[in-house]
Amino acid sequence: MKRATSITALGVTALMACGVTHAAEKLPPPNILWLTSEDNNVHWVGCYGNEFADTPNIDKLAKENNTTIYEMVRNPKLYNVSELMNAANFALEKNPSNLSKLHEMLSAPDCGVRYWGAIGCLMLDDNSPEIKKAMQDESHTVRAVAAWSAIKNGDKETGLDCLAKMLADNSYAKLRILNIVDWIGDDAKPLIAKLDSFNLRVKWTGENPLSQHCGSLIDNLKKKYR
Repeated sequence: MKRATSITALGVTALMACGVTHAAEKLPPPNILWLTSEDNNVHWVGCYGNEFADTPNIDKLAKENNTTIYEMVRNPKLYNVSELMNAANFALEKNPSNLSKLHEMLSAPDCGVRYWGAIGCLMLDDNSPEIKKAMQDESHTVRAVAAWSAIKNGDKETGLDCLAKMLADNSYAKLRILNIVDWIGDDAKPLIAKLDSFNLRVKWTGENPLSQHCGSLIDNLKKKYR
């Protein structure tokens, strides 16, 4: 399965900005957010009725604004796409002088901005107090990236414990967490050894391929790092 970098709670990605312009006017570039989640349709999203899909951030936004995610991302009054794109570009600069700003991003109201703050810190090998605080973030995706940064930079015990707690709670970001475990590699072996204890292979009533994907990832991790 292809991997995609998520900027919200279920593997969500902001990719491009484009729109309609008028030659006679000097307008700022309009924004369109392209939301993609691989190999599924709208019925796999919690706010559209799927009882198995844990998509709390998308559900919350849809409920608070009495709209659909598709309408919301086309309305700059409901979602500041420019802020998110700027956060992504800033994080990907991989510039050490940006570290203090990245720490500020870890406290932003938008979980997408916090996610890119964590990605920027990860790329700069940061294991600061801000990263430790981010391991308590309400967004499990932000929390997982912060844990990855901690493990990468020497705090293996704290980072693995953070990931383990989310898996034990059947985190909605479980697929992302398992991918991160794979990317961590040998340092994640203590966690890989106990993946089956988290009951991530549970068979639900009805069609729920998520548990099948988790099972496949776990099997591959156990073979790869045994």
